[in-house]
Amino acid sequence: MGQTKSIINDDKEHAVSIHYPITGISEIDRVIEQEVYNKIEEFENKKIGYQALEPDVSSSIWIDYESYIKGDIISVVFYTEENFSALAHPLECVDTLVFEITSAKQLSLGDIFKSDDFSILAEQAKGRICRKFGCKKSNGYGIIFKRNRAHGTKLSALCF
Repeated sequence: MGQTKSIINDDKEHAVSIHYPITGISEIDRVIEQEVYNKIEEFENKKIGYQALEPDVSSSIWIDYESYIKGDIISVVFYTEENFSALAHPLECVDTLVFEITSAKQLSLGDIFKSDDFSILAEQAKGRICRKFGCKKSNGYGIIFKRNRAHGTKLSALCF
């Protein structure tokens, strides 16, 4: 989709590698670029916090994306990884932006699902997750995931 814009800094102490799409639709590109700059600002604020604890902290941020077009819909999936020497493991995040091309409107789940559909969707997702990770279905309200890096990238789920 369109072009890729990059922000790269090879500083060994504070490396930056960010890539994001330019669609050629100015309203959509403004939202995408704002999302990227919000992520950079959050990263910089975290870096300041870690430097207060450990003055020689090194850091890096990596953002990449995948984009999809189907009919009148554009979807952009951002993959973010932040590394700080003060932490044992990187911070990872996946965010998605979805737009209607003709109106350049950013879509939310509320645009796709009726309000009653959310509880049905949540129950279906919870059931699938519990089956996949072997936890017993409960009468509770949520699921907590934790990454166990000592045993690879295996995820475990706690249902409550």
